[in-house]
Amino acid sequence: MDKFEQWYLDTYYKPHGVVPPTNLFKRYEGTYLIDDVYRQNLAWQHQQAKVEELQNRLDGALKETQYALQYVEEDMRGNHEFLQMAMIRT
Repeated sequence: MDKFEQWYLDTYYKPHGVVPPTNLFKRYEGTYLIDDVYRQNLAWQHQQAKVEELQNRLDGALKETQYALQYVEEDMRGNHEFLQMAMIRT
C-alpha cells in the first residue's frame, strides 16, 4: 500500500469505522478504476508535488543558513581571541 492509499483510508474510512471494499484500490494499467479514488489521487499527487517543491526550497535555505552560520561562528571566535589579546595587553 502506498502513501496515497494509506492517506485515503485514514481520511475516508478509519474515522468512521467503515471497512473499505476489497476492490477500492484496484487499478488498470496504473489507473485507479473507482472514480473517486482516481480523482483524489490526482489531487493528492498535485499537492505532493507542492510539498516536495517546498521541501526542496526549505532544504536549500537551510543549507545556505548553515553555510552563513559557519562564517559567523568563525568570526565570533576571531573576535573573542582579539578581545582576549587586547585585555592581556592592558
